[in-house]
Amino acid sequence: MYCKIISKKLPPKLFDKLIKIYGKYVTYQCDTDLSKFSNLIIDHFNNTSLFGCYYDNSEVVIDQNEVVVKFKSSKINEFKDSDVFLSQSEIDQFNEYTSNLNTIITPNNNEIIITPNNRIELNNLIRLIMYALYNKKIDYNNIMNRLKMLNQFADGSMFNSISQIAHDDKCISCYKIYPINKYTRDFTKLESLYCTNCYEGYKNESYQIHFGNYIESLMYIAETLRNEFDELIRITTKPIPNKLIINDIKLCLQ
Repeated sequence: MYCKIISKKLPPKLFDKLIKIYGKYVTYQCDTDLSKFSNLIIDHFNNTSLFGCYYDNSEVVIDQNEVVVKFKSSKINEFKDSDVFLSQSEIDQFNEYTSNLNTIITPNNNEIIITPNNRIELNNLIRLIMYALYNKKIDYNNIMNRLKMLNQFADGSMFNSISQIAHDDKCISCYKIYPINKYTRDFTKLESLYCTNCYEGYKNESYQIHFGNYIESLMYIAETLRNEFDELIRITTKPIPNKLIINDIKLCLQ
């Protein structure tokens, strides 16, 4: 399922598949003896975005040609209802749904027993994902509003400085390193636009060049946020990949 970040609502039943696999043991098989790769494989499951960011307490057990993973969530206890993407009524509906749910039947006909503890963890996991989606959407919209505003100053001659917004804090040329001076963007102070390396290449260029670089940097940020948003949707609607390749080791879902 593909969901553009500009859509007003998230896909219906977004978390259905996530609920069905929560607490489920899934098995990957491989033709290779995995015993000597144990640390590598465990690190992969813990550090990749799919298993690390949203399942960072997952249990990983390796036995020769099999990797068994149990999906669990982080315990996120600091979110407020106002922080999440869904409305309070939608949150209440989800809480009512899970509170009345005693078992979940997985596609493999395995029963998952819903207890008070894992129901809380499941709620926290979903709130974590909603919070991430909310932030990506808000930041994307802010960047797009900045671009619309800058289009009114195409020649770059009507203002000197602009306020900082989320993610707009890196060099406008390489997009990776912080500028020499981290403060409000100011087109009369190139140190607020470029890192040390890029500064040398652009210090003698015209105002319009810097302005154009800044526009391109905002477009890069917007595209990154949109891709991250879409990846969150993909993970949530298809949380278990059928195949994983780790340093040429091919693991297939059993």
